[in-house]
Amino acid sequence: MTSFAPNTHLSERIGQENPLASVESVDRLNAEFYSRFPYPPLAAKFDYLEDPDFERVMLCQSIGDFTHRRLPRDSKIWVVGCGTNQAIQTALRFPEASVLGTDLSAATLELSSRVAGSINVENLTLRQQSIAAGADRDHFDYILCTGVIHHNADPAAALSTLAAALKPDGILELMVYNSYHRTLPIAFQEAVQILGKQAGRADFSDDIEIARALIKSVPGNTPMGQWLTSLEERSESDIADLLIQPVEHTYTVESLASLAKAAGLELLIPTVSPLMKYRNLPCSWDLDCDDFPLRETYEKLPDVMRWQMGNLLLNDQSPMLWFYLQRQNSPFPRKSEQEVCDAFMAAAWAPARTLQRNFVRDEHGSFRLSPKSIPYPLSRPELALKEIVDHAEGKESMRAVWQHLGWQPSRTRVNEARVKLATSASPFLRAVN
Repeated sequence: MTSFAPNTHLSERIGQENPLASVESVDRLNAEFYSRFPYPPLAAKFDYLEDPDFERVMLCQSIGDFTHRRLPRDSKIWVVGCGTNQAIQTALRFPEASVLGTDLSAATLELSSRVAGSINVENLTLRQQSIAAGADRDHFDYILCTGVIHHNADPAAALSTLAAALKPDGILELMVYNSYHRTLPIAFQEAVQILGKQAGRADFSDDIEIARALIKSVPGNTPMGQWLTSLEERSESDIADLLIQPVEHTYTVESLASLAKAAGLELLIPTVSPLMKYRNLPCSWDLDCDDFPLRETYEKLPDVMRWQMGNLLLNDQSPMLWFYLQRQNSPFPRKSEQEVCDAFMAAAWAPARTLQRNFVRDEHGSFRLSPKSIPYPLSRPELALKEIVDHAEGKESMRAVWQHLGWQPSRTRVNEARVKLATSASPFLRAVN
């Protein structure tokens, strides 16, 4: 299932009956939109870790590779639709990799280039480019594409382009909009379109003014009014991306899996992005089934079906559609979530530690390196899982640790521990090889 919210009054600006008639016309719309509203807002700081291999190790662990061999140190990485920050952040996360960042917006890339130059990021190339332009086949070890293809005229074609650019053993990190999260934004976008068309307005600056006026007119005691009130502290770029973005597709787990299959890809495992963690967004697709026969049936479902159940029943409280994928012809057979959990329990683990440095933006907009290193990870594990970290000394398997603690290792409980202790978003443990 997909839904589509075209900003129809923009057709007058590009001289077409339907502005979504071609990839090129939609690319022009998006390039203009993100040049007017560079997104996301420029970060207040950029971080890097003193252990140059730390993030590569955690990415491997996030997809269930506890040998840390899946992603090479000198990876070729493509950050698609990189926006203002993501390409820089990726280059800093993977300092031994070669990173390409592409985006439609010249203004966005100019800002990124200026910041990257000021903090001496040397492993990054930036290029103004549509996904439709493609890349060399079988070229990238890791492609990062979050919040991008759902703004394309043809997301299926865009995803096929990414699949072709990925090496057979490569990893794609993909985020698209969850249909159940987008009811209010799409409704508001359509209301802006109605008013804009009636007023004869056809400019993004006009659209944002219509949106601001409309926000004040929605009763605060309605679900829409309450949601709009929650946006008061957001930047203009955030507001624009939510309320007047001209092109939007949304998906469920089921329709995303179908889209991936048509592109020659398969869903590996959900991603828990630091963005989800820091914004307190739901991270788990699992349902709590107290009824034993129901739980038995539920646990026997294939992963995608089980995630789809969570998507349906958790509805707008289900996680973001943020997944790792690989090509169907990958030399690494896909592991089920249960198999990943079994491998997690079989591995030996030790605390993961390094130091973090920050480039911090000053009052003049320049970035300066902070004088001190700080211990990383910055937070502590959840209290309920802290005992695992305290017992992880790299000498025995996780299964043995659980036995010492007297815990029962159900898939749901083990998966929660894996996600919250040994992934990029929660990097507290490192597998010992």
